Amino acid sequence: MPFTRFALIAATALATACASDGTTSPTTAAPDARLSAVATVTSVSINDASSPVMLRVAVTSTLTEQVSAGSCAQLVQARTTGGTTWTDVTTTNGSCSTNILLLAPGATVQISGSADVAKLRTVAATGSTVVVRVRHTLDGASSKYTLQSNEVNVVVP
Repeated sequence: MPFTRFALIAATALATACASDGTTSPTTAAPDARLSAVATVTSVSINDASSPVMLRVAVTSTLTEQVSAGSCAQLVQARTTGGTTWTDVTTTNGSCSTNILLLAPGATVQISGSADVAKLRTVAATGSTVVVRVRHTLDGASSKYTLQSNEVNVVVP
């Protein structure tokens, strides 16, 4: 019986450790100026409200180490053109491949992001212009780095 109790405690501790992944949220860390991230809108479907607004971000590194990251942006944020409050409009369905990218010093990689149209409409009405940006975290050998793209205007479909 004592072994069963020990196994139960060990399994509970393991489940708890796995449940909290310990990743750093890109919303709280300041962007690292050594990462340049230039976003462009690649598609907006005016006739299909279920199609996300697709973004492509060219990320260039002047870090001194190679970093890795997923190819899908972790966070897409939007605000009204005169606003100061950012809202998470990241698409929750899988519209991006889950490839891992390696970014060497001086190199450039592309990440993709998508904004949910329904979430954009909570920020501003259809036909209004919103400002969109991408935030993402990259992992180095001993540190995490946050990038933030430039801001691009999108007309809400």
